[in-house]
Amino acid sequence: MLAVDSESKYDVVVIGGGPAGVCAAIASARGGADTVLIEQHGFLGGMATLAMFQPWRGFHSLGKQIVQGIGNEIVQELESRGGSLGHLVDPTGVSFTVTPFDAEMLKDVLQAKLEREHVRVLFDSQFAKAETKGKIINSVLIRRKEGIVALSANVYIDATGNGRVAVNAGAKHIKHESNASYPFCMKKVNERALIDFAQNNPHEFSGTTSAIRNGFLSLKGFSSLTKKWLEESPMLARGDSLQIDGTMRNGEVIVSMISLPNVDATDEGSLTRAEMRCRQLAPKAALFLANNCPGFVDSRIHATPQQIGFHATIQVCGTMMISDSDVMSGKTFDDSIATCAMPGRPGSTFQVPRRALFTPDVENLLVTGRAIFPPTALFATNSQAASMQLGEAAGRIASEIKTTLQNKN
Repeated sequence: MLAVDSESKYDVVVIGGGPAGVCAAIASARGGADTVLIEQHGFLGGMATLAMFQPWRGFHSLGKQIVQGIGNEIVQELESRGGSLGHLVDPTGVSFTVTPFDAEMLKDVLQAKLEREHVRVLFDSQFAKAETKGKIINSVLIRRKEGIVALSANVYIDATGNGRVAVNAGAKHIKHESNASYPFCMKKVNERALIDFAQNNPHEFSGTTSAIRNGFLSLKGFSSLTKKWLEESPMLARGDSLQIDGTMRNGEVIVSMISLPNVDATDEGSLTRAEMRCRQLAPKAALFLANNCPGFVDSRIHATPQQIGFHATIQVCGTMMISDSDVMSGKTFDDSIATCAMPGRPGSTFQVPRRALFTPDVENLLVTGRAIFPPTALFATNSQAASMQLGEAAGRIASEIKTTLQNKN
């Protein structure tokens, strides 16, 4: 990795190393911008590697691939290493396709891509503050083990997922109530028993056409089991289904059955209480599955997330804000920079306009990823495929701004 000098001014600084941030940094560097990426953890991937938000959904709609570019490059590189099965028909019907991946391999793939593009990376670096003058960010303060350092750039990209840079810099925003999700990984699961149960009890899986396709297990339903689980766990968010997705390893699955309501992701106290509660619930959930769900009798917890995950927290008020009705009506825009799979409607799409990446309150900032979406857009697909193309668009625009500034000078 290239060294980062706090005395230098860079073309573009990207804050956040999830799917949106990585794609933004790569696109920015490919556009000729001297780019720095800041990530608060010691690895990349965001919700995909931190919170077990996998597999990816939303690369396709109605048989057409709508997410190409850097996002698809990542999938192809994972495939070449045996870390993904590629894009498969989604057995649950939640999305048109599902894209399983090895989360540990994803960390290495993302890092390797940044290195090849000569992106400077700062790990273990937490955004602390935006130093502003009027509507301009002059520098961002980054908290590192050696203390606070300042990084200066012409353009900044907020890829934090919760609009943290934008909000701190004074951008107007909307706080959304959000459920905290806590999927966990189980091993020694008898997948054949799960498939047999699904095939023998189709009424438990409304909308599910198949339990397994192309060697990948994905089940959403278990209505009777879900009802019993929620009766035993009244503090959880209400839901009508339990979801089980396979991984890249036989007998290993990701289980989604823990969701806490009304967690404030911007409040450390609320977040800490939710983290502690979820970690208490995971062993209880594993025991419940062993006692009640076919295929889990000999299973055990293999891994839990490093942090709880959120779908919607903060929506930054862009120059043009995307509304729930824009999403569900499939609205199109003349300045569209991304086409996204519509949640819950695998054959439909909606568009994101270029204006949505800009906020009128901070002139040299682009906001990308889920922080520009309303809650409806984040249902079911988790937004990661969409975030990849939004990140790429932000990086490309940032490098264009850099070129414009150079020409003026």
